[in-house]
Amino acid sequence: MRKVPVMRLYLIVLAALLIPRCIAQPIRLEGTASKSCDDDSQTTAVIAIDKDFDTWSFTCNDPNEIDWWKVEFDTNKRIDRIVIAKYGFGSGLSNSIVQNLDTNGVVTYEKILGDMTNIKVIKFDSLNSVGSTVLITDDENIPLREEEVYGGNQKPSPSDDPSADPSSGPSALPSLSPSSTPSVIPSASPSSQSSSIPSRSPSSNPSRDPSADPSLSPRALPSLSPSSTPSGIPSASPSSQSLSTPSRSPSSNPF
Repeated sequence: MRKVPVMRLYLIVLAALLIPRCIAQPIRLEGTASKSCDDDSQTTAVIAIDKDFDTWSFTCNDPNEIDWWKVEFDTNKRIDRIVIAKYGFGSGLSNSIVQNLDTNGVVTYEKILGDMTNIKVIKFDSLNSVGSTVLITDDENIPLREEEVYGGNQKPSPSDDPSADPSSGPSALPSLSPSSTPSVIPSASPSSQSSSIPSRSPSSNPSRDPSADPSLSPRALPSLSPSSTPSGIPSASPSSQSLSTPSRSPSSNPF
């Protein structure tokens, strides 16, 4: 059996101990608690978030009102886990509704509890929710020893709408790759220089009209071979010199 060097074994053990600590863990969120009414100064809402499981908080159990208890945070938070410790072994919290609400009052998570008889601790894990309030409602008394909410700061998300104040100029650095989609609107002015690389294929839509400005002078070099078709109109001015070589046959129209 191959032996593992002592130093390597030490590094493996050290990594196993440190890596879990480097991963962001949910923390207990601190907020402000309130409830539908305080009928006893000894059972105020804040007691349910005082980190003391030997204290408890009750609502008033008003027959004409829905009882509620909530904890609020200063802004939207990422909510990963909720732990509710109930007071007593009775049926308290049976059919209660647990909700997360964001700063706009929109419900981002909801759970309707069933029969909670003889259940002391209720856990909601891996919620992956966002909210600024955790709310418990019931048509009966809400008996709580403690409620713990775990999570962290909400990750920023891209806006749904374009910026109200876009940048006034292009970025200082060009993009590293060309755009996958061509621009919908052509540029206001043509480029001042020709492309250093010719196009690989002809234009799909050639121009229909000739150039507005024809060339000002003929080609600098004469053609290397005579024209296959003579001109339809004779020269306006005859040549000023005779041919250096006589014609091979007499003229068909002598003077």
